[in-house]
Amino acid sequence: MTTNDEINASEKRTTTTRVIRRNSPYLRAPRMYSISDLALACPLHCPELSISDFDIGRRLGSGQFGSVYLARERRTKYIVALKALRKKNLVKSGMEVQVRREIEIQAHLKHENILQLYAWFEDKSRIWLVIEIAPGGELYEKLCTDGPLKEYQAARYMKMMIEAIQCCHRKHVIHRDIKPENILIGVDGQLKLADFGWSSHINNNKSRRRTFCGTYDYLPPEITRKQEYGPEVDIWSLGVLCYELVKGEPPFPSNQGHNVQYYLIQNKQPEYSPHWSPILVGFIHAALQKLPQNRITISDMLKHPFIVKYTCGETLNQELYLTENPDMNLNIQGSNDENVSNNNKLS
Repeated sequence: MTTNDEINASEKRTTTTRVIRRNSPYLRAPRMYSISDLALACPLHCPELSISDFDIGRRLGSGQFGSVYLARERRTKYIVALKALRKKNLVKSGMEVQVRREIEIQAHLKHENILQLYAWFEDKSRIWLVIEIAPGGELYEKLCTDGPLKEYQAARYMKMMIEAIQCCHRKHVIHRDIKPENILIGVDGQLKLADFGWSSHINNNKSRRRTFCGTYDYLPPEITRKQEYGPEVDIWSLGVLCYELVKGEPPFPSNQGHNVQYYLIQNKQPEYSPHWSPILVGFIHAALQKLPQNRITISDMLKHPFIVKYTCGETLNQELYLTENPDMNLNIQGSNDENVSNNNKLS
């Protein structure tokens, strides 16, 4: 059984990842309501919602500020994920503003390849985010288990992430932390861009930021030089992501220390496998241009031969599913009693 002590203890560990109004149309509707219907029906802040409205299942992950749990809305039996953020940890780390920004940004991004944030509520000790369930886990775990992808697989996955970032940029949002750990696998095998903790809103494509943030292996040259930057940083990260999908490691790994890594990022070209097709190499090369203004645009990425060849006129099929049966992971009431909490009063 999940207890308060177990939840408090689990939040001391680390993770990545990423909610329904009592009087909303959704809670009065049958289960066939779709994700998009739910998103439209739910306001951002639901003060009348409480943890007692949910049955809490197993912990899906934990991080510095809290944990993520599998949950089921008690009335509709709808499966979601609940992310619990401990207020004292946020205050201690000075992260209140960043969390508020993350909620505001993610709540306004509606795309099939972006993990949906439905709403949030709070109690005395925690902020609760109700989010779309992604039972397949992280793309990073998939790569660790199965190894590098074939080119046709990488192209199809990249198309999903390019379209997710295109949605962000159209909403004047830069993600700034694209990596396999922040890409989740949905119920139907669709990839879901998640974790908008480092995302930022820009007024237009000419706006610039200076914050040093992201993941070292995915940092573009302009951030390592502490220069101003814009949406082009996401293009670079997409290039690094594609490289890692087909190689199994990023083009500029950090195993020699960050100073060496920064030098490589700023001055060296990646090593391309002779077994890779010219269109794959050309795609990565176009994204990993050292000067931001020379990088391929997000719209041209979708038109690139590498993407078009493997995705034009095709529908993602069973071969692309990243888990054998994602739905099997949605059973909140498994045979193991430790996966389910009968006491949903967590605080």
